[in-house]
Amino acid sequence: MIMTNKIDLFSHMVDEAITELNRQGWRDSPQNAVTLAAFGMMVNRVEKKVDKLVKPAWFIGASLFTGIAWLILSKLIGVS
Repeated sequence: MIMTNKIDLFSHMVDEAITELNRQGWRDSPQNAVTLAAFGMMVNRVEKKVDKLVKPAWFIGASLFTGIAWLILSKLIGVS
């Protein structure tokens, strides 16, 4: 299986490691699988936290852009 996207490859490797952990348990699994699964879970959690912070930032940015665009256009048109 050839995967060109590095994120897909990482996700696939993490999924395999988690599956192996579910099958064998964390004590019987190889250390590489446990480490990869833990790192993958941590990355997933960080991505969710970043998404929670970024969504409001997009709203605030869009609101500021709209306000600034209105201010510039109203000055150009001459609307008070």
